[in-house]
Amino acid sequence: LLNSAKIATQGSLRAALIRRTSDPENIRACFYNDAGQASMFDLTNTFVIASGNMAVGLSSTNLYVLCQTNGMFPIVQEYRLGSYSTLPTNAVFVYETSCGDSNSVNGEILQLVSGGIAVVVSQQTNEHEFHITYRNDSGTWATSGKTNFGGFISGSQPANHFSMAQHPAD
Repeated sequence: LLNSAKIATQGSLRAALIRRTSDPENIRACFYNDAGQASMFDLTNTFVIASGNMAVGLSSTNLYVLCQTNGMFPIVQEYRLGSYSTLPTNAVFVYETSCGDSNSVNGEILQLVSGGIAVVVSQQTNEHEFHITYRNDSGTWATSGKTNFGGFISGSQPANHFSMAQHPAD
């Protein structure tokens, strides 16, 4: 195992991503459920990941991968899960969009109750700036320009990690 990502949850289904040392250019999707069943398969759209960080998002029909490729912006890839009764056994690449700019680094993915996806990436050199990419429940993607939140903590030390949460009223 070369690298793993955080775990995404949708009901009783959980997903994680791994890169194997023997094959670092491909990502393997790993699924498991509350019954203790598991499945794994390689994702069909391969890319070389420069960054050690990946993030994963999951809906009942889609898998989302946030990664950074060599010499490029962070990207979100969308995969449609094959039909399944207990666990997915395949996924088909659907769409890819860039997030942020050449100074951005990977961040987080949040699955929204509405069916949308929110992605945040931060800046490498100006850590209180970030970009948000949003996919609504009908599948349209949009990326914000650079946003500055002025998040300095105790004097001049900028915050360097973003976390997202959905407000229960949303």
